[in-house]
Amino acid sequence: MKRKGRRWDNLAALIRERDDYVCQTCGQWGNEVDHIVSIRDGGAMWDAANLQVLCSPCHIRKTRREYGVFAQGTEEWYDEFRRLREEAERGLWWS
Repeated sequence: MKRKGRRWDNLAALIRERDDYVCQTCGQWGNEVDHIVSIRDGGAMWDAANLQVLCSPCHIRKTRREYGVFAQGTEEWYDEFRRLREEAERGLWWS
């Protein structure tokens, strides 16, 4: 998958520092920066108020809930993943 770029890396670093590397769901150590409201649901890509740190297990659970029937590993999940990746690569998320 194409990297999100320096702008994202810098913002993600600020969010990790802001949240003190603490998962905002379970309180354990976390390193993954998550959009509280997903981009596909209209969440703001670059708004720090729409970003939070999650640990990997919480991030996986949240993503699976957001996708509903799209359980990771199914053909439907991969189709949706490819569609979202293509949108990202065309720059639809980074404006």
